[in-house]
Amino acid sequence: MLFTSPVFLLLFLPIMLGAYTLTPHKYRGRAICFFSLAFYTLANLESPASVLFLFLCAIFTYCATFAVFSVRKNYVMVFVTLVLVGILAVLRYLGVWADEDAARQFIPFGASFYLLASFSCISDVRRGDAKMPRSFIDVLTYITFFPVMIVGPIIKYKNFEKMIRPENISFSASSVGSGIILFARGFIKRVAIAAIIDEYYDSIVNRLIHYTEAPIGLDISISLALLLLVAVYFAFSGFSDMGRGISAMLGIPLAPDFGSCILAYTPTLYARNFLSSLTSWITDYIREPLSRVLKLDSMSNIKKRFINSLISVVCALALLLWFKIGISVLPAIAILLLPSLLDAFFGIEEFLEKHKFLKPVSFIISYVFLTVFWMLIKTRDMSVLEIIFGNMTLSMPLQSYIINQTFFNLEFPLVLTLILFVQLPMIFGVIFKKRQSPFVRSGAFRWCWSMLILILFVFCIYYYLPQYPDLATEPFRDIIF
Repeated sequence: MLFTSPVFLLLFLPIMLGAYTLTPHKYRGRAICFFSLAFYTLANLESPASVLFLFLCAIFTYCATFAVFSVRKNYVMVFVTLVLVGILAVLRYLGVWADEDAARQFIPFGASFYLLASFSCISDVRRGDAKMPRSFIDVLTYITFFPVMIVGPIIKYKNFEKMIRPENISFSASSVGSGIILFARGFIKRVAIAAIIDEYYDSIVNRLIHYTEAPIGLDISISLALLLLVAVYFAFSGFSDMGRGISAMLGIPLAPDFGSCILAYTPTLYARNFLSSLTSWITDYIREPLSRVLKLDSMSNIKKRFINSLISVVCALALLLWFKIGISVLPAIAILLLPSLLDAFFGIEEFLEKHKFLKPVSFIISYVFLTVFWMLIKTRDMSVLEIIFGNMTLSMPLQSYIINQTFFNLEFPLVLTLILFVQLPMIFGVIFKKRQSPFVRSGAFRWCWSMLILILFVFCIYYYLPQYPDLATEPFRDIIF
């Protein structure tokens, strides 16, 4: 059971909202813990080991927070860090090499997110940024907070322990309404946009693989790159919006996790805007501690840039550990880390801000790297890249014409229309960046747009969801755990 499954949409979500409405205000934090445990158990009926692993992780986190709070010694925090890193490394190894059936049964679902949450809880208590949890239930509520357990956004414990306080839970008809709209928008992104575009991408790549000797037109290569980047963005942002929508329904608003990454002109800026909560987590718990330990402020400018570049590579590797990338593509991954290294060492972003006429060139170069990166994430096979880019030609062969006909049909304009509608607030925000339009700020516009989103949401449930059940009910298929 996931956010896009009929069981969740038609049974779990309505029952949860009804029971949550009847719950007294001071017990709503406990109710969230109960609903989170129920959701995780139902989502892992075929994998009881995942539920056991979740409880063991919560018990370890509670004991570790007590240990680092009581014993103010660095070796305790080092031991806890090594344990969590070791668990992540084991799951990483199993996720890459295990077959799908074994992975589904034994690799804990959503473990990457609640292991990061565990470290956040322990670290925040150790640094004094948050209070010691009052009970095991507080830790369990944070670890199992189901709206963000699957694909985020990642919430730091020092922020969550304030959000979950009864006086800060702003549950109302308005919060439920805004949460439903946000959830519906994310559902449309994932089911009606990302799933269909991903299907087109896979079908075209499969056809190209069967014609390895034939030339591939530049138009097809560009189309594939655009399809892939759009599908990836809407897949991730769709699940994130659904999670934020459920959290808003519970009276806990969360900040957006996906910025305007499509407009990023460097790979580093793309990563920062794409998964901003994960980037913030890495900055808070990896980059800044390393900077303090290495005493960057006292170093010369050249040494500081060199160390910053190495830290950027470490952060980039931390991001890559999230995906199913094997040894066979490590040389390509090393190439993809090069922009992060150069950006940190030479300050490319600062340079481009001073010479804005070079931004279009940097934008094109960045998206060549990003396209290669996401293709490797999906295929995990260098041979597919050799087929697509090795046989590329500037002409438009017959093969390009046939493939163009496969996705420029009547359904494709409908997908483009849905993209326009779900991104309408962002489009207006870009157009009226310097001055807010009275029409955009008006209640009539927001009401009409919300009603349209709800209509499209119902349409997607009855039309698109039956067509793409596998794509719609799985998180991004190339994430390890």
